[in-house]
This record gives sequence, structure tokens and C-alpha cells, in this order.
Amino acid sequence: MKPIFQAFLILSLLTGCKEKPTALAEPSFLTFYNSNSGELCAEDSAMSGGANRGSLLLLNNNKSLYAIKDADTIHYYRGTYRLTDNGISCSFDSKYGHARGQTGKKVLRKKSQAGITPVRPWSITLQKTGCGEFIYYSDPSAADKSPDRPVRIVYREAEPGKAYEYIKRINNIEPLVDFHLELPAHIAAHRFVASETIEMIEKHFTGQNPSARVKRTESDSAVKLSFSYKKPPRGEPPGPFLYVNISKLRSRALIGDMNRDSLEDILVLPELSQGGGSKWKELFLFLKKGDGFVLGSQASAFDLAQYKGNSHSGSFHAREIRNGYIYGTSLCYRDEDAQCCPSVKIPTMVRLEKDRLKTSRVN
Repeated sequence: MKPIFQAFLILSLLTGCKEKPTALAEPSFLTFYNSNSGELCAEDSAMSGGANRGSLLLLNNNKSLYAIKDADTIHYYRGTYRLTDNGISCSFDSKYGHARGQTGKKVLRKKSQAGITPVRPWSITLQKTGCGEFIYYSDPSAADKSPDRPVRIVYREAEPGKAYEYIKRINNIEPLVDFHLELPAHIAAHRFVASETIEMIEKHFTGQNPSARVKRTESDSAVKLSFSYKKPPRGEPPGPFLYVNISKLRSRALIGDMNRDSLEDILVLPELSQGGGSKWKELFLFLKKGDGFVLGSQASAFDLAQYKGNSHSGSFHAREIRNGYIYGTSLCYRDEDAQCCPSVKIPTMVRLEKDRLKTSRVN
């Protein structure tokens, strides 16, 4: 995968340059996530943080844009950055609140019409940890709340598909016009998963229902299949009995190395329904081989769920691929639970064993 930015390269060359660069060579987009895993870095370099998770866009003109979401608004903090001897220092002094789900000139009346507003200046510092791929940021302002434990959250470069969606979103926000970017061709090209993976998923479902009538519709972002009986069984309605929605967007898939060969595999999660309120997901793991992908394993979210106590009817919800595992949560019901609200939540990780996906509980 071609990297979106050269931040890692620049950071490693800073001490060897005769003239230290003042800005990155091209825009950089990073995403943050909490982690206290000792497998990532030394524990003093990757501690679990608070509510400061978000994304950071660094332009090649020293401007920086930090975004964090709440229930209905994306808060964009505007500022600048400078390169230091061992990292990047960002400072922010203004903010814009944009209603989630809105685009173009639409704004949230109470929060967005005020436009860009000044905030008390604050900063974040990005530094190398010494463990190679991973870098952390620390928020010095957090020292006021907990001097002995500053916030530290691991960050890494964003997937091209996520960068594509992010840039496309801010390009539709008028008050952020000075951060608008032309979508680079290599980012746009990585917006979608490989077409061969979509074709293999389609063949799987059509092979499972050889005698059904299939209606196929395709858009820029998804392939949708509906299966109907050519001759409905006695007592069955004539309409479709199965709907399959296969997203083509990489941002809806999970990317990571599952078989520890240092290549990025992809987990595609089509959504299935039998009508009404029924919905569940299937997991299709594709392993990177040469220039393409091969289907490594397939499983239902129902089959991968874990249970405890007197819970039942669970499903596994995948969140990320890390260190050769799919991490997520099993959501399960007890007899007294309403259909909307499963009360049992079990941290779960899924491994690839030969050609099967198997679960194990997170300790």
C-alpha cells in the first residue's frame, strides 16, 4: 500500500538534515485509538487515554486540523504545527462545530452558525516511541488533571479509504475552506475493496441458493442481492426470503495482518436480512497473496459469539484487526432483555486457525 504521507520518513531524517524542514512534504492524515497493550510498545509509550480520540490532518503549509466527535457534532480544532528535533508539535486556538451527517452549506443552528470561535490555546506533541511503526501523542494540558499520568494514545497513518472519506467530508464544509484538498489519485484508488473479493462473496451466496431467483443491483458503494423462491414452498410468501448488502467501501471493512506474513488482509462484512427487523453480518476474511486476494475463511457473526451466565442468541461485532486477531464484542441476550437491548457484552477476539475462524475470550 502506498503511504499517504511521509511523516515517518521526515521524523527519522530530522537529525540528519543540514537544513531541518519546516513543514511536511505532503498532507498527512492520522487516526488515534486507545491502547494499553504491551505488544505494541513499551508500556510507558502506549497507555490508555481518555476522550481525546480523534483524527489529525497536517497540511504542507504548517496548518493542522484536529477532529473529535460527540453525539451530534464534529468539533474541528484549527491550528498550526512545527517540526521539532524528535517529532511534531501542534498548537490549536480556534474551533468549528459541524453537525454530524450534514454536508455543504447546511449548519446546525445552535452550534454551527456561530462559525469559527476562539478557544483557550492548547497543544499536542507527537513523538517517536522507539518501537518502530507506532508513535504516540501526549496532551500536555492533561497534566493539569492528572500530573502523574498524562494522556498518551497510540496513533498511526489512516487507511486510504478513511482518508478519502475524511477529505471528501471537509471539502463540503464551507468554513473549513482553507483546509480543502484535491483528492489525490492514489487515495481515491484505495477507496474501494478489490472487485475480486466482491465477486467471491456474490458467488458464495448464489452457490448457497442455487434454485433461487436472484435480483442484483449495484451502486458506487454497494452490491445488493435479493433471493426469491422460483416456486415458494407451501405456506411461504412469494417475496424475497434473503437480502444481502455487500459494501464496496474499504472504510466499511477491517484491514490488518491476520496470518502474520506482514501483508494487509481484509475482512469484508456483508449485512444480511430476512425482512422485518432481522439483521446480521457475515465475516469474509480475504488473505493477501501476490497481487490479489484469496478467501481465507468465512463465518457468521452468530457462530462467533461467546456467552456467559444464562445468556443466549448472541452475535459477534468485529471492531479491528490487530496482532493477528480480530477484536470485537459479543452481544448476547438474557431472557428478560428486550429485543433492542442485549445486556451481556463480552470482549472477544477471533483468530484464524488453518482455514477456520475461532473465538477466544479476551482476558
